[in-house]
Amino acid sequence: MKTPARLTLCVVPGIPLLLPGDDLGAIIVAALGKAGLVLTDGDIIVVAQKAVSKSQGRYVDLAAIKPSWHARELAVEVNKDPRLSRSSFRNRYASCARPRTC
Repeated sequence: MKTPARLTLCVVPGIPLLLPGDDLGAIIVAALGKAGLVLTDGDIIVVAQKAVSKSQGRYVDLAAIKPSWHARELAVEVNKDPRLSRSSFRNRYASCARPRTC
């Protein structure tokens, strides 16, 4: 396949607020059609993990999280709610939050 001479990025308009159980693929295809955007061979669609998580119903109730000492320590360093740090530690797909060997 020949490398294209340019890179074009565009936001797909018309993606609604996603809810658990939404068919993300169908929503994207419908929004592309409504916007008059046509995919061609070699096109790449990038979807934010947050959109995927929302459509899969992967929510976390922060009130139910008891942050660990490590989460509280990290929260001070990054100036975030320690429950968010704890939630990230529990997410098996989370990457390291600070430079160090994971």
